[in-house]
Amino acid sequence: MSKVLLYVYDLSGGLARQLSLPLTGKFIEGIWHTSVVVFGREIYYGQGILESHGQPVRQIDCGVTEIPEEMFDEYLDDLRSSYTASKYHLLDFNCNSFTADVVGFLTGNEIPEWITS
Repeated sequence: MSKVLLYVYDLSGGLARQLSLPLTGKFIEGIWHTSVVVFGREIYYGQGILESHGQPVRQIDCGVTEIPEEMFDEYLDDLRSSYTASKYHLLDFNCNSFTADVVGFLTGNEIPEWITS
């Protein structure tokens, strides 16, 4: 059993919160990048499926998984053909799409709508 966390980063470094309303007429809290932390590993989608460690602005508890790490690694291997660098799309198929799939697989839960919208 392993805890599953969603790490949330603001790619704008706070500028979206400060400048979105005067520039666009709409308040945007942040430009969200997410990763999943499970089995002591931080995994995300960018130029393919990658692992790293960073300092998120938020950590969201997504529950625990009963799935063994070996099965999770097989799942990631299966995803690699779908989550390639060439298929990345800033608005339609991105890191948040990836974390939604992974969190769903691991826990059956969804990531927050404020991230996916």
